[in-house]
Amino acid sequence: MSNALLSSPFQANKEKLLTLRLQNELNTTRIFKALDADPNTIGAEVVFIDDEYSL
Repeated sequence: MSNALLSSPFQANKEKLLTLRLQNELNTTRIFKALDADPNTIGAEVVFIDDEYSL
């Protein structure tokens, strides 16, 4: 993809809509609680990285 496409307002809006859709469809709190409750995942590291690559 070209840099012009990546920096366009249309692309930014499309990415924001996708982010909102994923947040609505994926209940990350429930997922993380299920992982924490499973004895098979004790000691496993699960990291959630958001769209700004922050932990």
